[in-house]
Amino acid sequence: MKQKVVVGTVVAILTAWVIAITIVIALQPDVGVESPEKLREQLSNALNSRDSKALESLIAYPPGDADDFAESYMKKLDDVAAKSITVSLKPNSEAPNKVAIAGTLGDGADFSYDVSLVQGRDGWRLELIPPL
Repeated sequence: MKQKVVVGTVVAILTAWVIAITIVIALQPDVGVESPEKLREQLSNALNSRDSKALESLIAYPPGDADDFAESYMKKLDDVAAKSITVSLKPNSEAPNKVAIAGTLGDGADFSYDVSLVQGRDGWRLELIPPL
């Protein structure tokens, strides 16, 4: 009898755990936007206003770590006094697969880099893993 109680308790705990994980996953916000142009616009606004929450919603990054990444990204922009940041779609706006981010550092030097752009099931987003 004691063994049945133990097995029943273990099954109940595992079932509750699976349900809890399913709910947490279902409540994760969608990442991405409906068009590359909207992503370009939102990314430009996020970078220039140092809005880490806005950046977080645009990146394909593990949900638990996206906020830390976005905050540290904005801190780095502040540390180098980045300004006049522009974002453009590459190779063109009709069939983009990258965004080009460019701006000026506090010391007057220019910077630029590309980030992959992908269309997922939830919309367009930035893919931070370099294309291979």
